[in-house]
Amino acid sequence: MHRFIALFALMLVFCWGPGLSWASGQGQDPHLTTVADLELAGPVAKPAAAYLGVPAGEGAVRLSQVKAEFLLVEVFSMYCPYCQAEAKNVNALHALLQKSPAAARVKMLGIGAGNTPFEVEFFRDKYAVPFPLFPDAEFACHKSLNGPGTPYFMLLKADGAGAFAVVFSHLGPFGDPGKFLDTMLAKAGLK
Repeated sequence: MHRFIALFALMLVFCWGPGLSWASGQGQDPHLTTVADLELAGPVAKPAAAYLGVPAGEGAVRLSQVKAEFLLVEVFSMYCPYCQAEAKNVNALHALLQKSPAAARVKMLGIGAGNTPFEVEFFRDKYAVPFPLFPDAEFACHKSLNGPGTPYFMLLKADGAGAFAVVFSHLGPFGDPGKFLDTMLAKAGLK
């Protein structure tokens, strides 16, 4: 019983810790207009590398290495109950994107704020996430993004100089994947 209480208390700390939970009131939408060329921790598995057009292996990759005009980035946490609940919709969004004419121009990836490789792998497996996820155990990417709550979605467009313009962003669950995709593509001028 004591283990259960300790585990529950630990989950509460992670779910409602600063900058991680959308409903916590912490870590609000940062309203960024540009994003630096973030470094995504490796290893990058072959399927993820093939999808993103980056080298596979143990090394880190940068956003600028991804072969796409636009990047749809989800900032999530394994401990965020909203991220867990929204995983089905995010997977559906990815499936719709893959079937759309914009699939060749938009790639999707996730950054696990404060999550270790083990935690990211656990989240990927539990929720059958079909797109690449990267750990951010030290919150380096999360801090660079002004510490948004989770889940947080950004559509980025490469500026050609190693930075990215934020074309569209959304904090919290988005609900209907089709409507969200339509809104996002319209903002990007892809619809």
